[in-house]
Amino acid sequence: MSQFTNSKILAAVATEMPSLNIAKSFDDSHAVIAGEYLFVRSIGKITIYHFDDRHLIKLKPAAIVEFSNWEGDILLIAIKNSGLFTEPDSSAPLSVRLSRWHDAKPIYRIDDVMIWKRSLLGEPVDYCATIDGLAFHAATLREAASGLDNQIKSAYLRRNKTITIDNFNEPSFIEAGIIAFREAFLICKMRNALTHF
Repeated sequence: MSQFTNSKILAAVATEMPSLNIAKSFDDSHAVIAGEYLFVRSIGKITIYHFDDRHLIKLKPAAIVEFSNWEGDILLIAIKNSGLFTEPDSSAPLSVRLSRWHDAKPIYRIDDVMIWKRSLLGEPVDYCATIDGLAFHAATLREAASGLDNQIKSAYLRRNKTITIDNFNEPSFIEAGIIAFREAFLICKMRNALTHF
């Protein structure tokens, strides 16, 4: 999550779980806020707490999702397997959303470039810039637009540059190849993942 929009949950955590370290992702901490929920990672499980300000104890356990391993996006897996949430009804393409559990709303259009704001359970996640089937995700709007511009330039260079032994080892050529492979691999993975998310 890129920011905490629910200050009520932060206040309840400070009161009810003062030693809990909350961060923007499970990479940085063992607790994440998304929407009206607090996700707390512990050994072999994630406990999902629902915030309810009508009670003295405001954070109530809503579900526990157990894990045999910690591979993949565990927050998405917990959201899917908890049974608490439904997929958002979104018209955004999957190349923008990246999972059926994310939502994305168009926020700007500049010529043929569309800028999207991606979210998970109502919490902002990142931005995506798209044009003609190309998509670039980044933490900020400016980085998304700049990344898409670099991706377009890289694609142009790949199509219009003669490959020689001299330019084969250039960083821009190698980077373009890595990006092309990653995009092709992710598209295949996304097609396979559609049955899972």
